[in-house]
Amino acid sequence: MVGAKLSKGISEIVTAVLLILIVTAVGIGLLMYSTNYFSYQTSDRNLVNTQATNKLLENFIIANAMVENNEDVNVSVYNYGSISMTIVGLYVNGNLMNITNVAGVPLGIKINPGTNQWVNSSTSLNSAGSTVSIEVVSSLGNYYENYYTVQNPT
Repeated sequence: MVGAKLSKGISEIVTAVLLILIVTAVGIGLLMYSTNYFSYQTSDRNLVNTQATNKLLENFIIANAMVENNEDVNVSVYNYGSISMTIVGLYVNGNLMNITNVAGVPLGIKINPGTNQWVNSSTSLNSAGSTVSIEVVSSLGNYYENYYTVQNPT
């Protein structure tokens, strides 16, 4: 009789220890998962905040635009923001143009703060004296749009 009571007491202790180990293992697994999850969430949020801040710091205008001979579009973009920017799109009347800078370098024209850069493209326009919409788009999604008149050929 004494041996039966002793083994019954040991089995309760083993069961309690096993339950504690299982609960601890599940708790540690949950802790590791949530720590990893929140770490990714934090880094994603930081990336979004950095991009939003850069978007606010990026400021530019079309300083000058010339549309000549009904085909040559030359746009001077001035970066008055506090960070460098990259021009990734030039739209004339809503149509995306192939762009180059003065040196003929294609898409992705970088402009440092406080400087301007000419963006050049060719397109077929209606006629001299007509008004065209010119829009410049940066890599961060900012844009500047204005209307300009096609100049008569000289």
